[in-house]
Amino acid sequence: MAYAGTKIDYQTIQGLFIEKEFGQYFEYTDNPKVFSQWDKDQGATHRVFVGGLGETRPIKVLKTVAYVMSGDEDQWIKWNIKHCWSR
Repeated sequence: MAYAGTKIDYQTIQGLFIEKEFGQYFEYTDNPKVFSQWDKDQGATHRVFVGGLGETRPIKVLKTVAYVMSGDEDQWIKWNIKHCWSR
């Protein structure tokens, strides 16, 4: 599970989804404080929380899939998701 850290204002959380293969929950945001120009240039629509300390990665969230930027190779990884909620 990867929820937003306690330093993140809960009102900036845009949604939550479940990754289907392993059943992990992930929250995501489009908060401009964690969004960079590089994210926008790569086509990211949101940032997903992937660590216990508020670590985030660029992500494109659609209805049934999400494309997450890998940490090392700078390439998109496809995740099948079940959308739980969004604002």
